Amino acid sequence: MPDANVERHKVETAKTSKSPQELLMKKVDTYDQAALSRLLLEISLLDSAYQRGDASQDLLLDAAKRYRVDIEKIEKAVAVEIAAKRAKKKLQPKPKAKNKAVVSE
Repeated sequence: MPDANVERHKVETAKTSKSPQELLMKKVDTYDQAALSRLLLEISLLDSAYQRGDASQDLLLDAAKRYRVDIEKIEKAVAVEIAAKRAKKKLQPKPKAKNKAVVSE
């Protein structure tokens, strides 16, 4: 799970031998209170977002039910949005590669 946070917070891991977690900790030192709050919320929900286990143990679903969020309605809306984006992507023409002429004198 920490790898998802490392990717999301754009921590550069290729140029160093340090672990991604160490690099993320250094970056977190520069965050203000709002950014730290977002990170803590992310970390607390991250496990729930990636697990595919029993729905009765899912904290994210429990929170949604507690706040009377219509999960099925959101699932349908997201599915429609994703389908529309895919259809739009298929309809867009692919850009042609530009050929640059090399002039030698």
